[in-house]
Amino acid sequence: MSGIAFGWALQRAPMLLTEKSGKPDSTNRFVLVALANHADETGAGSRPSVEMLSAYTGLNIRTVQRHLDRLEAAGLITRTGTTARGVVIWQLSLHLDASEENERRAAAANEERKSRDSEYRRGVRSEGRKPSAGNPVSGPRIPTSGFEVPTSGSCVPMSVLRTTGALSNPHGTPTESSSGGSPAPRPPRPPSPSAPSNESGKVTQPDPTPSPRPSAQPPTARETALAAIRAAIARRPRTA
Repeated sequence: MSGIAFGWALQRAPMLLTEKSGKPDSTNRFVLVALANHADETGAGSRPSVEMLSAYTGLNIRTVQRHLDRLEAAGLITRTGTTARGVVIWQLSLHLDASEENERRAAAANEERKSRDSEYRRGVRSEGRKPSAGNPVSGPRIPTSGFEVPTSGSCVPMSVLRTTGALSNPHGTPTESSSGGSPAPRPPRPPSPSAPSNESGKVTQPDPTPSPRPSAQPPTARETALAAIRAAIARRPRTA
């Protein structure tokens, strides 16, 4: 292993691009670094088998062979012979220096990533300021006036009744109109069957004014005399 060949494969070797997206092919660079691990300081004598490269990178054999073909087609590696066991011997093209190009591509990729992140943050903030109509958090508003409690056929949650004030208005009449006018009058209550009625059949309402209390009567002469006798007896000294 040579540090010169290894550093070249990591930093200065031209970065190939993927065939579909045109982005830097990191898998191809991984295979090149695995080859550099077996080269000398001149980049010659790299002879790992395809099976060994597959064990290094975790790629299957067909993928490793495909990337070797791409590296050879790009001129980054050259066949110089084979071993007795049929393993290809590779020469790395250490004279190719693309460090400036690699730095420029890395900077462009970093800027692109920052741009995507900023666009995502702006989108999230925009949705936070103006949530969509389908957002369950911004659902329909509950009316705070003119709420009527259904008498039958449906059920209203207690939280809605507390929010709208329907619990304090059991007859279901609105306490205040939405336009700011006076509240609607409450319907009269039906008379009780046990209420007293007159001869014409009309229910007589009891007089709400209370009857005056009888004033206190002054004491009679007899009561005054008896009170004086009791007081005199109470004042007499008792003898042993």
